[in-house]
Amino acid sequence: MKNLTLILISLFALYISATQAQPINFENNLLYNASVNPDVAYSIDIRDLDSDGDTDIVTSIQLGTNRAAAWHENQGDNTFASPVHFHTFGGGTIGGARIIDANGDAFKDILVMEEFPSDLILYLGDSTGTYSTSTVIEHLGYLPDVILVYDWNEDGLEDILYAEPGFAAQVRWYRNLGGGNFADDVFLAWVTGDARGMDIGHIDGDGNIDIIITTVGPTREVSYIAGDGSGGSNMTWAQSLLVTTEVVTDILLSDINDNGLNDFVLVRPNVDTIDWYENDGNANFTFGGNVSTLNFPIDLKAGDFDNNGNIDLAYTTNSAQGLVVGLNDGSGIFNEVSLEAGPIPSFIQTGDLDDDGNLDLISLASQNTTLVWHENLVDDYDNDGVPNSTDNCPYDPNPEQSDVDGDGIGDACDDGDYDGDGDVDLNEYANGSDPSDPCDPLQSPGYLDFDGTNPIWRADNCDADASTNGEEFDCGRDPYDPSEDCTLDISEFAMSKVYIYPNPVINEFEVVNSEVDLIQIHNVNGHLVLESYAQKVDVGGLKNGLYFVTIVSGSRTHIVKIIKQ
Repeated sequence: MKNLTLILISLFALYISATQAQPINFENNLLYNASVNPDVAYSIDIRDLDSDGDTDIVTSIQLGTNRAAAWHENQGDNTFASPVHFHTFGGGTIGGARIIDANGDAFKDILVMEEFPSDLILYLGDSTGTYSTSTVIEHLGYLPDVILVYDWNEDGLEDILYAEPGFAAQVRWYRNLGGGNFADDVFLAWVTGDARGMDIGHIDGDGNIDIIITTVGPTREVSYIAGDGSGGSNMTWAQSLLVTTEVVTDILLSDINDNGLNDFVLVRPNVDTIDWYENDGNANFTFGGNVSTLNFPIDLKAGDFDNNGNIDLAYTTNSAQGLVVGLNDGSGIFNEVSLEAGPIPSFIQTGDLDDDGNLDLISLASQNTTLVWHENLVDDYDNDGVPNSTDNCPYDPNPEQSDVDGDGIGDACDDGDYDGDGDVDLNEYANGSDPSDPCDPLQSPGYLDFDGTNPIWRADNCDADASTNGEEFDCGRDPYDPSEDCTLDISEFAMSKVYIYPNPVINEFEVVNSEVDLIQIHNVNGHLVLESYAQKVDVGGLKNGLYFVTIVSGSRTHIVKIIKQ
C-alpha cells in the first residue's frame, strides 16, 4: 500500500464512464508540493543517484525567494523522501540541472547551469548520493539555449553538447576526459538562429550519431548536423530539413512507424499541433501525420507505455486534458488518453520508478512546485496486484478474485444478483455485504426488490419465522416480516381474515373469504389504476411493484397489500 498522504488523484476517476475502453491506465501520486507558489519550475531529470537500485529524481525549482536544485530519493517502497538541496542559484535565468556520469565511476553526478554568473557547474556524487563539492567547468558568459548530456564520440563517457544563443549561433561540444574533467569546448556547426529544441540519434544512414535542432530567427527551421563518428562534424552549417512559418519549441527523434529509421516529432504550440515527419533513411523527411491538436502543447517525451512494441508519445498541454499519452498503433496513428493530473506540468520525464517493467511518467508543474509520479498500470489497470490477463475484474480492484456465482466475472464488477436479494453482486462487494447471502443486508418488512424465483433466496429464511422465504412468497406472506408466515392452512386462515391468493401475484389473483361487490386497486401514490367487480382479477397489465387493493363487500371494506411481479 502506498502512503495515503502521497496520493494526489486516484486515476480510477479517469474511467469517465468508459473505463473499459481505455487501453492504458495511470495512477497519479503526489511526490512534492511546496507551501508557497513559486514563479517557475526549471527542470526535471531522473536516474539512480545513490546506487541503491531504484530511480531518483532531480529538480530545479523556485521555493519562495530561493532558487534551488534538489534531489528526491526513491526509498524503494513507492515513496520519496523530502527534497535535499545541493545547489542554490543566484539571480537571473536558470538553465536547470542535468544528471551525468562525469568521472566514469558509475556514481551519478549533477550538472547545473545558471546565469549571473553564466556558469556550467559540476557536482560529483558518491555511492550515497552526497554532493559536497562543486567545480566550475566553464564561465560561458551566456546561458545556452539548449544543453544535452550524451556520449557524442562514443568512447563510453558522457559529454556535454549545447547550442549558444544568437541569430547565427553555434552548436558546441565539451568532451569528457574522465575523472570529472572536460576538454575545452569544440565547434561543431553553425545554425541559423536561436535553438529551441535539440535531440541526438542516427539520421542519415551512415551509422554515425547526428544532431537534429530547431531554430527561430532569420528563418524558422529544422536542421541537422551530421556527426563524423569521432566527435566532429561533416558540416560547417547545419543542413536544413524543414522550413516552417510556425515556432517549433521541441523536437525528438524516434522510430514512429516502426521501420527501423528515426523520424522526428515537432511541437508547434502557436498552432496547437504536434506532428511527425517520416525519414527515408537518407535524411529526407516528409509529413507523416498529426499526433495531437490539443491546445498549446508544451513538453514532449517518447516511450512504449502500453508494452506493445510501438513508440508512444507523452506531452503536456495547456488544456483541460493536461498531461496526455498518445498511443501509437504502429503506423503513426495516435489514440490520446488524458491523465488530467492537476496543475498543468511544465516538464515531464519517463522512467520506471517502481521497477515493475512499465514505463511511468514524472511531471513537474510550476504551480506550487507540484511534482507527480504517474504510475503506469498497463498490466494491472486497477492496481490490485492481479495482472489484467488473469483478473476477473481488470478495472475494479478485486484482489481476492471473489466470484460467488462462478461465472468468471468477479463480484467487484458483476451486475448480476447471485443470491436474488435485489442487490447486485458488485454493490454488495463494495458495501461489504455477502453476495451469496440473500439475508445480508437484512431488509425491513415490505421490501419488494427480491427475486422470488431464485433458489438461493427461496431456501433461506430472512425473517427467521416458521416459513422459508420461498414458502412465504408462495402463500402470499411477507418474507421480511416475522409476524407473517404460512403456518395457518388456507381453511384456518380463511376463517380469520380476508386475503388475496396468490400474493405476490404475476397475472391473476382471487379474493378469498369474502364476496365481492367492488375491487379498486391503487398504486403507492394513491392513484386508481384498476377497478373490477369479479372475485378473480387480472392484473397482468400492471407494472411490477406494490399496490393497495380495496375490497368492498356489502357494508364491509377491506384493504389488502399485494406485490405485482
